[in-house]
Amino acid sequence: MDTNQLISFALISLGFIAIPGPNILVIISISMTAGKVRGLQTVVGTSLAMFIQLIIAAGATSWLLSLLIEGLFWLKWCSVGYLLWIGILSFRKFSEVRCCHYNPLLGLFRKASGFH
Repeated sequence: MDTNQLISFALISLGFIAIPGPNILVIISISMTAGKVRGLQTVVGTSLAMFIQLIIAAGATSWLLSLLIEGLFWLKWCSVGYLLWIGILSFRKFSEVRCCHYNPLLGLFRKASGFH
């Protein structure tokens, strides 16, 4: 990152930090219209609401990750089964070719030379 990009990033970040969010605007407007006590009650209420939201978000994220881990576990074992199935089919095809004494080079020679 060069100096110009770093200065631009710092100025834009400072602008976002300086702009008050919706909670601050609600607290200021209630404090100005209803008084200091009502403003402090609003601070407690919005802080409690953010805390509850944080707990719910953390729990949901934890549940989603555990669900994802379980799904990837079963996906892994389904993939193992699929690879085993492909291996069994390959062995069957190989045994059929060996059983009939088919020579792939001879077949290629016949196709290329026109003798069928």
